[in-house]
Amino acid sequence: MDNVGNDWFTWDYIRFEGVIAKQARARIIGLTNGTLVLAWVQNRDHTWWNMINNVSVEPVKDLEIVLHELEDGNYLVEIWDTYRGVIVEKQEAKAVNGSLVIKIRKVESDVALKVYRVGD
Repeated sequence: MDNVGNDWFTWDYIRFEGVIAKQARARIIGLTNGTLVLAWVQNRDHTWWNMINNVSVEPVKDLEIVLHELEDGNYLVEIWDTYRGVIVEKQEAKAVNGSLVIKIRKVESDVALKVYRVGD
């Protein structure tokens, strides 16, 4: 839709048909400097409200995360249990064309990621 005029324009409403709105079940927040990524992955349903009200929360399964803007090369991925403060899994991954894929089998509540370049 283009506004080819010289001023603003408005609509009373817009109706979309046949649209399916999907929301990811995982929230991912992180930062990078190009060779190091620190990130937090949360099951969106694992909230304090659901926990104190004993709401059953389904884990997020078979999560695939694609990180961008990394230098190409080999990386080590550490998946951390945020409650116990320990590494629960390590993966080797390779960034190609600035992108790196991480696969996480299951996120019950949340995990932290530390991804860093190794080797040459």
